[in-house]
Amino acid sequence: ADVALVNGQLAQAVTAANFLKDVNESGTLTLADKAIVNANLTMALPPPVELAPSIASTVPADAATSVAANANVTLVFSEPVSVSGAWFQMACTSGTRTPANTAVSGNLGATSGTTFTLNPNVDFAFGDVCAVTVFATGVSDNDAFDPPDQMLADFTFGFTVQAIGGLFEKPLPWNQDVSADPVSARSAAIIAALQGMGGWGNGNTLQTDFAIALLFADATTPRRTITGTTPYCYGGPDCEAVPLQMPIPANGNAEGSADYSCPVASEDCHVLVVERTEKKLYELYNATASGASTIIARGAFVWDLTKQYPAELRGEQCTSADAAGLPIAALLPTADEVASGVVPHALRFILPNARMKAAVYVHPATHAGGPASANANAPPYGVRFRLKASFDETPYNANARVILRAMKKYGMILSDGGNIALTFADDRLSTAKWSALGIDSHTFNSIGVGNFDVVALGAEIPLTYDCVRAP
Repeated sequence: ADVALVNGQLAQAVTAANFLKDVNESGTLTLADKAIVNANLTMALPPPVELAPSIASTVPADAATSVAANANVTLVFSEPVSVSGAWFQMACTSGTRTPANTAVSGNLGATSGTTFTLNPNVDFAFGDVCAVTVFATGVSDNDAFDPPDQMLADFTFGFTVQAIGGLFEKPLPWNQDVSADPVSARSAAIIAALQGMGGWGNGNTLQTDFAIALLFADATTPRRTITGTTPYCYGGPDCEAVPLQMPIPANGNAEGSADYSCPVASEDCHVLVVERTEKKLYELYNATASGASTIIARGAFVWDLTKQYPAELRGEQCTSADAAGLPIAALLPTADEVASGVVPHALRFILPNARMKAAVYVHPATHAGGPASANANAPPYGVRFRLKASFDETPYNANARVILRAMKKYGMILSDGGNIALTFADDRLSTAKWSALGIDSHTFNSIGVGNFDVVALGAEIPLTYDCVRAP
């Protein structure tokens, strides 16, 4: 594998004569040749990378030179070696934690497979820039290479610890890359069933709704008291206890309103607020202001943006501000995300109740609203649709392709019932504007159900509405 990797970089064929490559054509294999090879190979993480002739390392990575936050990093020194004074040191610098700098070191043993596992938030953290340096006075290997290798002393490679995409800091279903996941065995049947029932809502168009505002707050944002309707939260334990103190930005608004009043009591009137200091997400359902200091809501839900939620999220059979029990804000593309070139999470999509399978849901959903289809192959709440990799993006502008790439990488998760399939965040308070990005409610209308596959389809869970909150 190492030879193949070298050949891929150097465009040379494998022969017995050039198994060790004289890459600068000096006539002799020297440290200068090895430096050239190493410089080329530092871009290849993973698979295992030959960092020096006798030492290889693998670093699990999202991209060529980065590793994901909240994932262990394992350095693997894999080639059998006889070591005299060899050791490594990893030094990371960061401004996101205390202490700001960390250093990890270890002696390299004389056996194959010496590994060092580095732990997140101890040895490294989000935002770190890490350098690993290998030091040695001399190394000869025990493999079949001839002549024996001399390890290049003081060899250094590096990586950057990248953030998990989106609002939440831990790996969770909505920031999971599913681009390489296998297509579900039930995919064709589910896609065909939805097509047979009429496809997307609103005349089978993948239309976009921009009505929900995603608001941001911090410790300085005024709080209002959230109280509950009667009955509150459908009489169950799904919601947070009220009264509840919640940050309410002065310039914000409820869904479908210019302020925090709900124009019609039967409307969803969501209020979504990310509190950056607390690292919490507050979501209200059917909310309306009552005076200057109180908001009355049918349901209030608080998410911890730093928590590693279990498969049942806030609780099995428990709803949220969305019928599926998912955090709405985590699935809303914003104009600022699209302008940055990346939407790092799955998208929210909805279908008419009559086109969703009755009485069941699948994870990551933990609940279902009013699904009514008796078709055994109707899509259930929580199903994930992934845009086919072969879908032609060329008719779309560069900004619309950012959305398409998110559909291909993270997919869309069925989250609620309704007729407008896609939901993007309102841009009233964002820096970027949808109109300037060339994206409107009809941009994706022509993308049909048949352009998607179903992936990551778990077991169907019978719907009981008996919420059991997770710890």
